[in-house]
Amino acid sequence: MFGHGFGFGMGYLPFLGLVIIAILAIVGASLWPRAGGDGDADARRILAERLARGEINGDEYRRLLDLLRLGHQSR
Repeated sequence: MFGHGFGFGMGYLPFLGLVIIAILAIVGASLWPRAGGDGDADARRILAERLARGEINGDEYRRLLDLLRLGHQSR
C-alpha cells in the first residue's frame, strides 16, 4: 500500500546524502586544527624581538604586554 520506504520511495536518498555530508563537514571542521597558531604567543615573541633590537624600551615592552593581557582577558 505504501510502497518502499514507508511512502517516501527513493526520493529521500539525495536528502539523506546531503544530511550525512553536512554532519561530516561539521565534525571535520570542529576537529581540524585552527590555522595561525597562538596569536598571543606570536605577539609576545614579536615584542621580545623588538625589545632585543632596541626598537622599544623596557617600559614600552611592559605596557604593550599589559595591553595584550587585557585584550586576552576581555575575550
